[in-house]
Amino acid sequence: MNLAIPPRFKSAKIPPYDGSQDLDAHLEAFKTEMMFNKITGPFKAKIFAMTLIGQAMTWITRLPRNSIDSFEDLARTFRLNYATSKAHPMSAYALGRIRQRENESFLKYLDLFKEAALKVRKLTEPVHLYLIISGLDGESPLAKSIYKNPINDLEEFRRRSDKYIDVEDMQRAYGESRGRSPNRQSPSKKSKDRYLQGSKKASNSHNKRSDERSSKTKFGSYAPFNMSRSRI
Repeated sequence: MNLAIPPRFKSAKIPPYDGSQDLDAHLEAFKTEMMFNKITGPFKAKIFAMTLIGQAMTWITRLPRNSIDSFEDLARTFRLNYATSKAHPMSAYALGRIRQRENESFLKYLDLFKEAALKVRKLTEPVHLYLIISGLDGESPLAKSIYKNPINDLEEFRRRSDKYIDVEDMQRAYGESRGRSPNRQSPSKKSKDRYLQGSKKASNSHNKRSDERSSKTKFGSYAPFNMSRSRI
């Protein structure tokens, strides 16, 4: 605490920690800034105290005197005290449960998937690509495009998805300019539903007529056999 902070260093440019955020994220952000500013040794422990506010600042000021000998000691004590604030990583299996819902935009689905993917440690590109494609609505234009022309990497997926997002935005803008709700059922969908309903009615009518014809062809009595059943 008696060491003077290097004059070239003004203050840590990371969000302050109050005890409620992810402690690992705060530590990693702090270490990265110290590395770029070439701050090493016990200076880091003193500067780290400047990144704390609220109850976290109260905690560090109440540490026993002479209990911290290095930044490593401080980081270890910090982890132990705020262990419950550590974010639990998401597994790739949990990431695979994220699916694009019906009528959900590509952009919203991709934003949700990307946010969740950041929580998965050691997520390889092939697994990432497989999961993000598997989560697409199978009836969406993007999914159908990928089925016809497979994608090999995430960069290619990003380029192709950007095109469909642009188309989606234009369709939404066109619909809003015509006074349509974004979630309103499309005319083609309505036509399809009307066609299916008409087909069902026609099928029912056809079955009814068939039953009527069948009932008319039934007789109450038949001509007698002219030979025995066994011979027939």
